[in-house]
Amino acid sequence: MSAKINNSLLIVLLSLYFITAGCTKTQPNNEPVKSAPSVTTTAVTDVTTTSAKSGGSVASDGGVAVTSRGICWGTDQNPTTSGSKTTDGSGTGSFISQITGLSPGVTYYVRAYAVNSVGTAYGSQLSFSTGATAPTVTTVAVVDVTTGTASGGGSVTSDGGGAVSARGVCWSTSPTPTVSDSKTSDGTGAGAFTSVITGLAPNTSYYARAYATNSAGTSYGTASSFTTKTTDVLIGAEQMFPASAGNTSAVTLDGESVTCELINGFYIYQGDIILAAPQAQGVAGQLSGVAGQSTGVAWQSSGIAGQSQGVVTKGAGLNLQTRHWPNNRIYYNINQSLPNPSRVTQAINAIKEVSNLEFVVRTGEANYIDFVYDASGCSSFLGMVGGRQDIRLANWGTMGNVIHEICHALGMLHEHSKKGRGNFINIVSANIIEKYAHNFAEFTKSINTPAAPEAFDFQSIMLYSSTSFTKNNNPTITKKDGSTWSVQRQFLSTDDIAMINTLYPPIAVIMRDADNNEYETVTIGTQIWIKNNLKVTRYNDRSTMTLNSSDAGWSNSTTGSFCWYNNNEANKDTYGALYNWHAVNSGKLCPEGWRVPSDADWTILTDYLGGLTGNSGKLKTTGTTQWASPNAGATNSSGFTARPGGYRFYSGIFAGMTYGADWWSSTEFSADKAWVRGVNYTNTNIARYNDFKRNGFSVRCVKN
Repeated sequence: MSAKINNSLLIVLLSLYFITAGCTKTQPNNEPVKSAPSVTTTAVTDVTTTSAKSGGSVASDGGVAVTSRGICWGTDQNPTTSGSKTTDGSGTGSFISQITGLSPGVTYYVRAYAVNSVGTAYGSQLSFSTGATAPTVTTVAVVDVTTGTASGGGSVTSDGGGAVSARGVCWSTSPTPTVSDSKTSDGTGAGAFTSVITGLAPNTSYYARAYATNSAGTSYGTASSFTTKTTDVLIGAEQMFPASAGNTSAVTLDGESVTCELINGFYIYQGDIILAAPQAQGVAGQLSGVAGQSTGVAWQSSGIAGQSQGVVTKGAGLNLQTRHWPNNRIYYNINQSLPNPSRVTQAINAIKEVSNLEFVVRTGEANYIDFVYDASGCSSFLGMVGGRQDIRLANWGTMGNVIHEICHALGMLHEHSKKGRGNFINIVSANIIEKYAHNFAEFTKSINTPAAPEAFDFQSIMLYSSTSFTKNNNPTITKKDGSTWSVQRQFLSTDDIAMINTLYPPIAVIMRDADNNEYETVTIGTQIWIKNNLKVTRYNDRSTMTLNSSDAGWSNSTTGSFCWYNNNEANKDTYGALYNWHAVNSGKLCPEGWRVPSDADWTILTDYLGGLTGNSGKLKTTGTTQWASPNAGATNSSGFTARPGGYRFYSGIFAGMTYGADWWSSTEFSADKAWVRGVNYTNTNIARYNDFKRNGFSVRCVKN
């Protein structure tokens, strides 16, 4: 009976539940339940650099009136109405929103919103990116103007929302230069940059403005105008003390009395040549004369063999071998205070390209040139004087001024003072400032280059201008017909080059081995190498070395041995001999004063050439007479003159002639191997590897 009552009660309760579940829910006052609106976001369109269009649709008001609707956006995800937003009416339905105030090149997140009294609802999130605008760039005023160069720059203050791929300065003679005119390229991105403007003409007005480029285009700063200096002004820089003249003093230079000025302890000759300096300069061969004394030290000439005396010729140089830089090598340092140091390296490179000289950055050498800043002007010592010797440069001196002063340091004189100049120029004394009249004296002890075809070089970088030291703007020097010339400070003339190479002819270094074979040599960087493979048959103490022709003899040798490729001595002169490493390890294979290069010596060579990769051609002889085709990359630009002498395997087999050249180093790798360098006919790389000491490879010698 109890179970039946319980079941009946359960049926009644379930019936009541289903009846109430099917009824509408109501608030306590029988009103429907309210909710936030339902809204969707429409696609973003019409995107520009600063605006876009979107919108949304309110599908349901949630039972309460929608009081506002629109779009909200920001650079962070899930933007809300607390940030940027539009207000686009009320109620349900679709709406369109204009999004403004955007920044170029930025990614934004956007979503629709709708608000009623219950709360705020958001549609799905969309993203879009605005387009970039051209960058914003300002121009820095042009400074350090010379006859041919100037310094400028600019600053990219905004990239416009796109990466700045190029920036620099453009210039022309028109007021609005563009990148289609002359320009520099000075990096990428925003920020400040500096530019070196080159290739300008003297006494010319230019306009320069900074530029910057991104995906949206190229923009420009305001133009800065400037006028290059006249060449005469530039020549005026070649004075150590341009604003003053000291007491004159007679000094004996190479047996000839010359007049110079004594200013602040410096003996100045012809405006920019320092004959001696205060003791603080550390100059060997100081003048013994002081103020009130008429003469100083007499630098006597030892002469240069083979010079033609008494012949009027182009170029003028100091006939003092004791003041020439030994071994054609000049050590130098560029002082950190020097503005625009690149003009020094450019000048050095210009001289190196046409001469037998080598310029090496100083690492402690006693005698060297120090390039230093001098606000007054430019000056240099004459020839090598010993110790540190300054080349002083004004901040507006050009590469040409630097070449001029370096040439003085090499021993070159001014062109106007050369012996025999009277046949070609007139000195107009009436127009010269009286205290500088001695600067125009002829120096009859100068040595000259062979005349071809005329005897005075009006293109020389060492020549005064026609108005040097003028007191009235009239010429102080003219040609014999009274005409003047346009002096240049841009390049070494043909006869300037001839003068340098007269003072510094090629160094002929010959190595002679124990068999009295002679070898030409070549200077590569700081090293001197023989230009052919070694072909000596005995050690430098005259002791014998084994000639091992048989395969068995070669394979079993544990002492120094050599052979000729294919046992044919006819290969001797062209390809040299092949040696096992035991001969190398004797330490007596090269003559005294020379050595078989170590692995480190080889690395110095290959580093100088630019590294192991892509530089084998600089070592190899050209053509395919000795080398098999294609003899890849061969130029022999280093003068090393590598020939493909092949090798001998430790079993006695010969291989590789015409295909490759391999040379021992004196550096051991392991008990049975040593380091080797090699080049071949198909590859432009230089090989560094280790191989068996019983193999036969070629040998080169390097000077100690």
